[in-house]
Amino acid sequence: MGIFNFLKKKPIQPDLYEALKKAASDPIYQGTFYDLLLEAMLIVIYPKEDGTDRKTFQKGDKIAFIAFNDGKIPIFTSKERIFDNNVVKEKQNIYEIKGRDLFENAKGATFVLNPYSDHGKFLLPNEIESILSEQPRPGLSKQIKIDNPMKVLIGAPAKYPHDMLNALKDLFSTKLEVEAAYIGWIFNPATKEPPHYIFCIEAKGDIKPLTNEAGYIVSKFIGKSEFVDFIQKDGKAVLLDYFNTIEPFYKK
Repeated sequence: MGIFNFLKKKPIQPDLYEALKKAASDPIYQGTFYDLLLEAMLIVIYPKEDGTDRKTFQKGDKIAFIAFNDGKIPIFTSKERIFDNNVVKEKQNIYEIKGRDLFENAKGATFVLNPYSDHGKFLLPNEIESILSEQPRPGLSKQIKIDNPMKVLIGAPAKYPHDMLNALKDLFSTKLEVEAAYIGWIFNPATKEPPHYIFCIEAKGDIKPLTNEAGYIVSKFIGKSEFVDFIQKDGKAVLLDYFNTIEPFYKK
């Protein structure tokens, strides 16, 4: 079983609206929201006089927008959000466009995400420019496949990271596939890596998407040069001898 070695790699969340709600109440989720915003298909309203019957945006298309009187452009996380709170009652001409394509083709514009919903957000030009220019640095994460037994030192952390674990508990409580999660402190003398936290996740299916989300949360609580490991708790997992002897910090 491989260990997912994570160092400040940003995740992609499956639900933009849920990410928006979380970011509004907790800054720790802002990076997650921005990541998904760039990759999600956003809904744009276009003028009736546009004369087209488009469904999606294609490269090379001329983008037309409906804008408010102050010039701000409304965009939506889904078609249903257009009709939130019954502000808009009539069917609208809409098309879908990937967030990154939209913002790159309308630089300098100010957008309003979900203007009629309980959870919305202004997206200012400098904010958009910042998230567009932020590129993941190479070498921040790697996946290690363990073919042979390792001689490692593993035990309980000397410093128990309560705030970090509380944030992870909040995440895991929203994931039906997660049964339990454990924390340890590991050092492998055979590598040049310093001692670090290791998380063992008991979950159904592939945990890579989950560790992306968990890794981003963890990155808010560790130093820039630090990292953590994730391992799945199943019949093939290494290091189970240790994790089978301790209590999980999260259990469904």
